[in-house]
Amino acid sequence: MKYKTLVIERGVRGGRFNKPLTLRVPERQNMAEKKLLQYILESLSRRSRLVPFALKNFSTMEVARHLLFNRTGSQLTLYGYIDTFNCFCRWVKAEPDQLMNKCRDRNGDANPKGIARMTSAIDEYIDQLQAKNLAPATIRSRLKSITSIFRINGVGLKLPYGLSVRNLYDERAPSREELIKILDLADLRERVIITMLAVSGLRIGTLLKLQYRHVKGDLERGIIPIHIHVEAELTKGKRRSYDTFLNEEASEYLKFYLDARKNGRIGQPPEFLNDESPLISNYREIKPLAAATIQDIVSTLYIRAGVLTRNPKIKRYDLRAHSLRKFFLTQMISTGTERDYVEYMMGHTLSVYHDVKMKGVDFLRGIYLASGMSIQPRNKASKILDLIEIIRSWELDPKEILTHEALNHSHRVDATTL
Repeated sequence: MKYKTLVIERGVRGGRFNKPLTLRVPERQNMAEKKLLQYILESLSRRSRLVPFALKNFSTMEVARHLLFNRTGSQLTLYGYIDTFNCFCRWVKAEPDQLMNKCRDRNGDANPKGIARMTSAIDEYIDQLQAKNLAPATIRSRLKSITSIFRINGVGLKLPYGLSVRNLYDERAPSREELIKILDLADLRERVIITMLAVSGLRIGTLLKLQYRHVKGDLERGIIPIHIHVEAELTKGKRRSYDTFLNEEASEYLKFYLDARKNGRIGQPPEFLNDESPLISNYREIKPLAAATIQDIVSTLYIRAGVLTRNPKIKRYDLRAHSLRKFFLTQMISTGTERDYVEYMMGHTLSVYHDVKMKGVDFLRGIYLASGMSIQPRNKASKILDLIEIIRSWELDPKEILTHEALNHSHRVDATTL
């Protein structure tokens, strides 16, 4: 087979590598091979030394092929597997293919003695991780990555004991007051990110995959809350689609942000938004942001707002970007919203999935409105207006449901009764 030299100087985000990557790849590649190479480059370019490590070993290529074509094709999963296995290989001072061969005999069949020695090596490695006081969940995750790579390559490894999964680092949801401080410091795009994550329950990875078409209908018609249908391909695990919504706050910020892009931001030409345009775009070029960028943006805002203090001794903080999703959960539950509806809007797997989905978008929109989801304090008048919209979504006449006095004296309605 003929090979060609491929020199890569920049990562997928545009950053230049300190040292260009020089790779040898087959001169002729079919579509599957090209897709696999692209998947590896996009997943591992954040740590460039992992790219040649993955490409030069058959066993690591098998892992990438398995994740891309047989699983979800998650870039984060491949990165986690390869990064973890790279650390293990450096610790045992051997290449991945060498480790696999030690677990097989000359005929390629399982070698019980080799497998026993490999299991013992993994056991010692786990001891080293525990000596570093890593969180039990982190150690368990790394063990799972290592054993999964062996399993994908046909080598079954199993330790004779389990590992603790207790959580050493608690995570909490930010309060409304903290989010208000953060929004006061954020620029327009940051406000879109913060509010969308907080009031919709979207995962960061899902938010970054959203396109203009996901909000176009309701946004252009002025319908609030904006309905977002999340296809299964955009979800974690790519199992089931679901629906969620954006309240008035998030909708307004999003509208202003998209208008700014259409009119041309500072130093940027006007952007033509089509259905496939990324909902949240990079400043330098029209492409989605990376998940790490979102996490950096949110963490920086936490620190600037004084709700989080940077401390080098702390490995994980109680507030993270993912905590905004927890804000959605706690706020919805605290207003009495049935948990099955909340779990559905967050894209969680639940036994009554089809029952909730069959209720329809208008019913779910009414449930969302009834929760009063918001970051900024809401006045009582807006509560009664929301109630009116809920009743209309059920194709009923609000005048037949609400009293004349309530409709004409909304300031008298006790918010606790809504």
